[in-house]
Amino acid sequence: MIDNLRYVIGVLTIVIFCWILVFWFLVHVFTPMWRGVGHRASYSITIAIATASGVLAFWYRSQLLGTDLGTNWLLIVLSLAFFAVMAWFERIYWQNASLKVLVGLPELSPDEQANRSVMRDGLYAVIRHPRYFSGALGLAASVFLANYYGLYILALVIVPIGYLLIRVEERELVARFGDDYRRYQREVPRFIPRRWKT
Repeated sequence: MIDNLRYVIGVLTIVIFCWILVFWFLVHVFTPMWRGVGHRASYSITIAIATASGVLAFWYRSQLLGTDLGTNWLLIVLSLAFFAVMAWFERIYWQNASLKVLVGLPELSPDEQANRSVMRDGLYAVIRHPRYFSGALGLAASVFLANYYGLYILALVIVPIGYLLIRVEERELVARFGDDYRRYQREVPRFIPRRWKT
């Protein structure tokens, strides 16, 4: 039973994180192009490509998972702790966030941009990238729970790619908000809070 659960979690981790990485890479790297195309066409294209990458990851799941390192109850306990922190973090996050922000509509739609300012409420008052932080917690929890060799390699690949995505996103935010975002960068750290405000 636990081995089947670990396998399912492992496959879901590969498919979901592959989908997320491809989607956000396309959104952030090609933002100026998507604004010219319009958000409906942008979502159609990016979701189709991200879904194709998820299907490809599922197709090669055995190779990507690699060796099963077995059930490790210490890692399972650690995983559950990470999931608990992530759930608490998500609950706080959703008190001030919207679905539009989650799916990147402000990046792609000029109409949304006109009505936006730098987010500074809730977790955004403490760290600049709560979604990435929450995603990192979820990735770590899933990797520890599944305990497949390939997932540890996947995590090592995702971390620098995620950091590059953050840099690209911040460049776009500076272009959009100018000095207001630069001030926010000086006042609020990326991941490690200086003080807790929420």
